[in-house]
Amino acid sequence: MFADNDILLQQQVMQKLVGTIFTTRNFAHIVHLNTNKHFVHITMEEFYEDIVDLVDELTEVWQGRTLMRIGDIPAYKTNACNDPLEEFKNHLELIESFRRELDEDSSIQGLIDDIVCLYLKTIYKLAFFGEDKREAVAPSPEITISVDTTTDEEPEQETDNFFTSMNDEEPVL
Repeated sequence: MFADNDILLQQQVMQKLVGTIFTTRNFAHIVHLNTNKHFVHITMEEFYEDIVDLVDELTEVWQGRTLMRIGDIPAYKTNACNDPLEEFKNHLELIESFRRELDEDSSIQGLIDDIVCLYLKTIYKLAFFGEDKREAVAPSPEITISVDTTTDEEPEQETDNFFTSMNDEEPVL
């Protein structure tokens, strides 16, 4: 599967990857507790609740694949005063750089895809749902749906009445 040196390098990359995700989770929780904007409060809560299961599954699958424990996970510092949108974009960039260093095992890469999707969904919400962000986004053009109800054929006359039986009795329901 892996040479000894390769597996040690893979372990170090996984440690950095998981450490980065843990840092984002902690950052999101701190911002959640300190923001005065409801949409940020909810968005951060959704992230920190969802990311725990995703990173746990990734780590367990990696350990199952390599038959090796992940070991020490670094604790990175971040400033909760940083702009959440920029912080998430920066952390996502790190995650994507670490993923390129990992083995291309589809089970592991698929789980990283799920993590990346959660980051992107969070970035989307932060970018487009903030009160101050709404004005910066160009409004969507109005969408009009029209249905042509004219036909060249005349409508057929109904010959059966749904509520009467063949004997013209009251319907039995």
